[in-house]
Amino acid sequence: DGLTGLYNHRAFQDALRRDLHRAERTGSELSLMMLDVDHFKVFNDTWGHQAGDEVLKAISRLLLASIRTGDVAARYGGEEFVLILPDTPLEGAVLVAERIRKNVARLSVRIGEEKLKVTASFGVASANGKTRGGNAEVIERADTALYAAKRAGRNVVHQAEPLSSR
Repeated sequence: DGLTGLYNHRAFQDALRRDLHRAERTGSELSLMMLDVDHFKVFNDTWGHQAGDEVLKAISRLLLASIRTGDVAARYGGEEFVLILPDTPLEGAVLVAERIRKNVARLSVRIGEEKLKVTASFGVASANGKTRGGNAEVIERADTALYAAKRAGRNVVHQAEPLSSR
């Protein structure tokens, strides 16, 4: 992605497909985290689109500093980001998401004399060798969890129902 330096949507889809095949082949678990900057429109409408861009770049730097080698951080679209966490069970991914959520809430993005506070909502889902729906299934599950986080008041982490309970 030209603005954030993260993988773009297409590269994310390719990486997810690859990592899901690997999880299926090895029987390992993979988690997908989606996050959305809360009330992002306010940054653009109040301080201008350059301020919104600075928020996106700050979140991107934070995400890159928060992941392991082999994890994938991508801009999903607009103010939405995704992380692919191979070899990570749902419980571990929820802990990672909570740590990132707290770090995002500590962010202070300077725009001129203003220091803008940022929060984000998170949805986390897992997949393993039992997952047969490919990219679409795990993305849909993480997206549903993300919207549950937004309905729960934003600036929270919500996890999808574990696969074994489905």
